Amino acid sequence: MGAGLRTLALLATVAMGWGCGGADSSTTLADAGIGSADGSATAAVAPGMRALLDRRCVGCHQPGGTGRGDYTIDTEVLSRRLSIGTAVAARTMPPWMPDPSCGSFDGDLSLTNEELALVADWAAGGEPQAAVSPVEGARPDPGPPDMQLAADEPYVPNPEELTDRTACHPIGPTFAIETLIRGVAFKLSRPELVHHLVLFAVPEADVVATPAAGAGAYSCDGMNLIPIAAAIQMAEPYLLPAGVAVPVPAGYRLLLQVHYNIAALPTGDPIPAVTSALDLWTADAATGQPLNIYPVNADDLVVAAGDAEGSATSRTAVERPMSIYGIVPHMHIFGTAFYATLRRADGTEECLVSIPSWRFLEQRVFFRPAGAELTLQPGDSIQLRCEYDNSYANQPLVRGVRGEPRDLTFGWRSVDEMCELNLLTVAP
Repeated sequence: MGAGLRTLALLATVAMGWGCGGADSSTTLADAGIGSADGSATAAVAPGMRALLDRRCVGCHQPGGTGRGDYTIDTEVLSRRLSIGTAVAARTMPPWMPDPSCGSFDGDLSLTNEELALVADWAAGGEPQAAVSPVEGARPDPGPPDMQLAADEPYVPNPEELTDRTACHPIGPTFAIETLIRGVAFKLSRPELVHHLVLFAVPEADVVATPAAGAGAYSCDGMNLIPIAAAIQMAEPYLLPAGVAVPVPAGYRLLLQVHYNIAALPTGDPIPAVTSALDLWTADAATGQPLNIYPVNADDLVVAAGDAEGSATSRTAVERPMSIYGIVPHMHIFGTAFYATLRRADGTEECLVSIPSWRFLEQRVFFRPAGAELTLQPGDSIQLRCEYDNSYANQPLVRGVRGEPRDLTFGWRSVDEMCELNLLTVAP
């Protein structure tokens, strides 16, 4: 992110949404899978497969989600039968990037062997009736939100800025008393236009409109900002670990910073108005241990134009004791792999996260299992290695046109790059 906000704001605390991708959206009559062997119509997804979809897929594949298609509708699912089976067999769906040999994280979306077999049977034309056993350690239902807030007005991105625009939107009223936030769900009407979001708390007097940016746009510059949460994707709400929350002082209100990636619009599409809203889950004072952020960056990265195997590395010394509850790896669209290693003061090493196949739309927070927090001490260090493909074939399409490669450096735009690991910590 830009000067003064990057380390504070970009994924400044928790990536609240689960990242989701989608099976290929193209279908054929063979892919539709809507006819049985005797030619009769199949109107509904088999009960066993429906139970799996509801538990593992619908959170992203629904209206307002980030996955393609609405998997609450049986005919939509059946129209994608083969492509769903192919994506699941290739382990690209449900999306989960970390290599399991490098530690475990809470909420692993990887399917069990039993679930994989059920999907394979269904994709091949079977009609599994029995549901597989629920995945142990699945995230609990957070229940209804304690607050539902909306932006004061919709925002229309400037059509002359066809790549990136960052705007801030006031959300909800001023807090009359200190409030502890333990969970957030981001709700934007056009999530496909969003590169990332950061939710701040800010003094009411600091909220100043910037009319030049368009109706509904405010500045986030020069304010006393408290980062609350952040997201790349917005599919489902996410709660902080038990006993952890982010305090919002009395007299502050919420300001949602949205990095819009207008280049995601197809050529010729009009720039739509975007409405912003939030669901919040709160905690009481007894469960309000504050969450902190400890950023680790390779700020001096340079990847030459045309280099399909570029990389950046860094080593950052730990300056104070901390307990890691979660990590947020972050790169942009040119990233191909991400590795982080903890090097102890005595020279021993521990793998923090290994992502050999980076996918921009599937990044998220990775929480360590409850009770498995990792304590760091001064003298320890964090080593990063990020890999990139800056070849012509990997250049993004901007409103339908593929650009020429250029040197990549550290920057906040979608067409710049980052090599960043945010550690979600509390004081030990």
